[in-house]
Amino acid sequence: MLNDFKSKTKKTVSLAAAMVLSLTSILAPLGVNAGSTPYPDTGKPYTITIQNKMKSDGSVDHILKGATYKFEKIASKNADGSLTDLPQAELVDTKTIGNENSIQFTAQTPGKYKVTQTERSPGYLLGQGFKENGDVADSTIADFPLMKDGKISANQNLNVIPKLTKIEKPVTLTKLGEDKIAVDGTEFKFNSTELNVNAQTTDKITDRVVTVQNGKIDLGKLVEGKYTLQETKAVKGYALNNRMISFEITGDKTAKSLDEIKVVYDTASNKDLTKDGKFQNFLKPGGNPEEPGKLFDKKVKIEGTDAYSKDVHANVGQTVEYMATFNIPTDIKDYVKYEIKDVIDSRLDIVESSIAYQVDGQATTAMTSNYDSATKTINASITNPATFEGKVVTLTFKAVVNKTAVNKDVIPNDITVNFDNGKGETGIPNIPEKEQPKVTVDEGSLTINKIDGETKVALQGAEFKLQVEKKGKFVDFTNPSGGATTGTTNAQGTLVFERLPLGTYKIVETKAPKTADAEYKLNKEDIQVTLTGVKASVTQEVKNFKTTTWTPATGTLGTLPYIAAVVGLGLVGTFMYKKSKESK
Repeated sequence: MLNDFKSKTKKTVSLAAAMVLSLTSILAPLGVNAGSTPYPDTGKPYTITIQNKMKSDGSVDHILKGATYKFEKIASKNADGSLTDLPQAELVDTKTIGNENSIQFTAQTPGKYKVTQTERSPGYLLGQGFKENGDVADSTIADFPLMKDGKISANQNLNVIPKLTKIEKPVTLTKLGEDKIAVDGTEFKFNSTELNVNAQTTDKITDRVVTVQNGKIDLGKLVEGKYTLQETKAVKGYALNNRMISFEITGDKTAKSLDEIKVVYDTASNKDLTKDGKFQNFLKPGGNPEEPGKLFDKKVKIEGTDAYSKDVHANVGQTVEYMATFNIPTDIKDYVKYEIKDVIDSRLDIVESSIAYQVDGQATTAMTSNYDSATKTINASITNPATFEGKVVTLTFKAVVNKTAVNKDVIPNDITVNFDNGKGETGIPNIPEKEQPKVTVDEGSLTINKIDGETKVALQGAEFKLQVEKKGKFVDFTNPSGGATTGTTNAQGTLVFERLPLGTYKIVETKAPKTADAEYKLNKEDIQVTLTGVKASVTQEVKNFKTTTWTPATGTLGTLPYIAAVVGLGLVGTFMYKKSKESK
């Protein structure tokens, strides 16, 4: 009976042990810790491993640094295997990826856990979900213990590969000219200066040349980082603007979409740049009307006439008036230099008191100006550039053609603008030679041929002076070139006046000629001649007639026969007079 009891007792213990083992097997999958380990089959903790590598080019794994993840428990596991949501997620751990290939979170108790990316990797958007076996979710959810085929899996590690999107932000800037239209052809040098820690070698940009097309500068799709763009070549007529354009592609650490990634322009270092990536080029000073630009020009006229032109004809001693106009650059406030220089030709004598300036047609003293007599140069500069923005400055002055100028001389005028726009453009443009105002010197000559009015024989010794017409009257002439204004005919009866200004002259005979055989009457005719550009050299014949119509005979007796005749006539007269008185 005792043996029978022992046998029954042994069976009961064995059955109880079997029941315990069976319960353990049932509870373990439910997360109920029946022993000293989380579950009986492996004794391993529950883990989630984040693989921070991404196939960046389809073949090479690329470690992404800087992302931060949080590991939270969101539900507890009951003894029957059911889950109870926690009223508030419990933060288990937070980790940031460094240079390691992975990070791992550990759960000490069964339940439902969630892994979420809280800060993105530089250069990538925030993980919008994670993928495992092709499934995508906002976060990775793990229900520990992990099951496989209805049983507790021997592998209690969930391996997760984040689904990340590389930031490739399209960047286009707008380049406009002064008139708000595209200035195609402008060239730039483009560089990346500081890229995110996850950028690759292929993302780096070094001295890439980009060109404006249709007013746009397309820089392509750029990774997160800092960049510079600098103009290296402006189109014709426009001034270079080499102010560095700096911008950064950046976004919050929680940015989920490309729209949240911004292009931030450094407008503080480039005043011509707007926040939306627009900037201008401005026309530069220039004197060539065949090219666009803020042109300056110069014209000339004869004093007292109305119209200015590019070419006038002037006499020595005549006054010419110059007018130079300067279209001041719109961005003159940025200029560090804008200097006007006008070098006066040595054949001109400037009238210093005539130098004057106007701004948009109004007289102004807001110019720093001086005349250097040693170099015959007018120097002028703008004293307050901001007030001259886009305005027209006019310089006028008078000059006299001096006697160093000779017939057919062409006197140019050399005017330049020495400038520095403060943005990499400097220069000393001048007016092209074909566009420069010119003063052509005209001189004439007058040849007098003095002859006997009857015999046509040349007469020496006649003296003349010239008078010139001034305001409808003839006045004695003083030749500004220094040439003679009086003279005497030579043995050939000729007198030449040279280097005469064009105009109308009166030939005044001041002394008649006289020969050994005759005297001549002074010629008092009103003889006028006009020298023009068409006929600058004139020859004028001037006649003289003798004071008597007879001519003394020549020979050995000389004038004695004539004297005898006169004496005879006198005696006859006396005789007749006496006879008359006696008869009375």
